[in-house]
Amino acid sequence: MNDLRPFSAWRWVYAVTIGLFLIINVATASRSPIIWVDEVRMNLPAMNFLDGKGLTDFPTSGGDGRFYGGYGLLGVLLQIPWMAVFGRDIVAVRSINFFLVLITAFAISNGARRHGLLGTREGAFLCFLLIILSNGIAFNYRSGRTDVSMILSIALAFWSAAISNRLWRRGALLVCGALMTLSGLQTLFLAAFLGPLLLLFPTRRFLPGMLWTALGALLGLVLLLWVLEAAGVVQEFYRLYFHHTGTNVAGRASKLARLPGLEALRREPSSLALLPMLALAVIAGFRRRRTWLLSLFGLLAILTTHAGMIYLYKFPTYYSWIFFLPMALAAAALAECSWEAPRPVWRGVVAAGCIAASIGAGLPLRVAMLVSQWEDRDPAPMEAFVRSNIGPKEHAFVGYEAGYAMQGHGAPVYFPSLIDRVSGAAMGEISVVVIPPLSLYGNPIPGEWVQVASFGPPPTEWHDYPFWKRLSIPISYRFLVYRRAKVSSP
Repeated sequence: MNDLRPFSAWRWVYAVTIGLFLIINVATASRSPIIWVDEVRMNLPAMNFLDGKGLTDFPTSGGDGRFYGGYGLLGVLLQIPWMAVFGRDIVAVRSINFFLVLITAFAISNGARRHGLLGTREGAFLCFLLIILSNGIAFNYRSGRTDVSMILSIALAFWSAAISNRLWRRGALLVCGALMTLSGLQTLFLAAFLGPLLLLFPTRRFLPGMLWTALGALLGLVLLLWVLEAAGVVQEFYRLYFHHTGTNVAGRASKLARLPGLEALRREPSSLALLPMLALAVIAGFRRRRTWLLSLFGLLAILTTHAGMIYLYKFPTYYSWIFFLPMALAAAALAECSWEAPRPVWRGVVAAGCIAASIGAGLPLRVAMLVSQWEDRDPAPMEAFVRSNIGPKEHAFVGYEAGYAMQGHGAPVYFPSLIDRVSGAAMGEISVVVIPPLSLYGNPIPGEWVQVASFGPPPTEWHDYPFWKRLSIPISYRFLVYRRAKVSSP
């Protein structure tokens, strides 16, 4: 009976943590971040499917709707049943990621124990906390992008590699490899930058596990390309993934001069907070070889992922999870060492300070920011403004920020990056344009247009500011409304 008490207690700890996590995120989901391009564009195919238009990337029948061959097909497929049950408003769409990241964090922390990388339930729980509360990963699961399905596929592969039964393990890894392909080809690149570092650890399962996962990814890629070819969008798929990289190997290699800048690390405060802890562990050394290797793993992951992503194109912040996950594992292992051997005291103080700073700079800081700007971030007034300026039967061109507001509109609605696939005749039917003043696309609709209304405060290009300066910059919606100029009769 006594043996069951620790497990029961830990179930309560996880239950309370998960409950608070979901309450906080669901309650604040509509406020941070504000509705943006990637979120709406990645979720449009699921909305179109539920509207009976198929798995297409075009929002209405007024343009060239094609089978969706873009980023994050796995995330889109997961969203379809979720939206069918919970709806398509901003909170419902974003909430699926809250559950996916919890599964991800558990798969990594539990998998680390099964692989022998973490030795205690306390260490596994700390790893779980670091993952769900870190800044970069918090942006992923709160932003509405489909990246969490990428993290989930890698986490499930890591967990599956610890399955004891050989047949089940290989089958699970094949499935996980296929899921990694469906979640986005960038998942395969990121896994390739990180996976070989697992060979640092003296376990016989990682190398065969990577080979079986790679085989599953290859089979998944063949299936995906066959489906896209049948749908006639395979060329568009190639352009989407490879238009940035091209074939100029020498030109891409020259970009590695940016590597010392570690651009993604500098924009991710939770990772920066753990950096001194890991560096000190590698330099000072630990009696536990496993802990020293995990610290080295975390530091090398920063370098290999930066080198790979910079070589291919660039390293956006929303991919910073790929080096944070190894850092979180290492931090949890170092904390275990501090608990078991509290001397020297400075080591425990450094570990506690770095971990507290990493967690504090993540979800708690994001929540504090959005609470201080609660009214500015409210999408309801913006959506009411958009609807009041677009008649129920008007053909409209709108910014992605109005994507949720235009759900269920009774006439064609067009978004910026897809406007090139709208016919000239359909463009002539557009009578109202509602776009942010800082839109990269401007107003591409031919004809003479007159601004007739505006919404929101003066624009602020907050994304050009360092993270710490954004704390005092109000983040809000702003729109300009244009209508066709009336031509006076002669």
